[in-house]
Amino acid sequence: TCKKTHIDNLDTHLSTQIDELKTETQNCCTKNEENVEEIKSNVTRTIEKVNSRAEEIQIDVEEMKTDMQRLNTKLNKFEEVFNKVDEIKDDVTLIKDHLERMQNNSQCETTGTTTETTDQSTHPQPLSNSTTPSSVARDCSDIKHFTGVRTIQPQEQNASKVY
Repeated sequence: TCKKTHIDNLDTHLSTQIDELKTETQNCCTKNEENVEEIKSNVTRTIEKVNSRAEEIQIDVEEMKTDMQRLNTKLNKFEEVFNKVDEIKDDVTLIKDHLERMQNNSQCETTGTTTETTDQSTHPQPLSNSTTPSSVARDCSDIKHFTGVRTIQPQEQNASKVY
């Protein structure tokens, strides 16, 4: 009988310990499930935040693309203006060259007299009516860049202009 009581007590004690272990295991699993759910929730929130930020970045990138297109258009317009300025500079250079030739032609030798020649490329003279009176006939037929009026003057007669 002693053994039976002892065995019964031992059985009860072991049963109690098993029940306690089962309860602890269930609590542990429940806690783990709660932790897993919390982790899943955190991951979901993080993914949502990342996706939201990615959408914001995508919008910013699209705005930058639009700004770059606008800037590219403005740059093209500036390049067009610079090209036109270069064309105008070329035109001004041509006009200056033409004016210089006209000035050189106005300084041709006067019929019957000679004028002092200077290097026109280093000392250009301003155009002026006061330096050469219009009543004096000029013969520029020997000047290779002459673009103006040639005078034909028979002896002892007034000059006639030929265009």
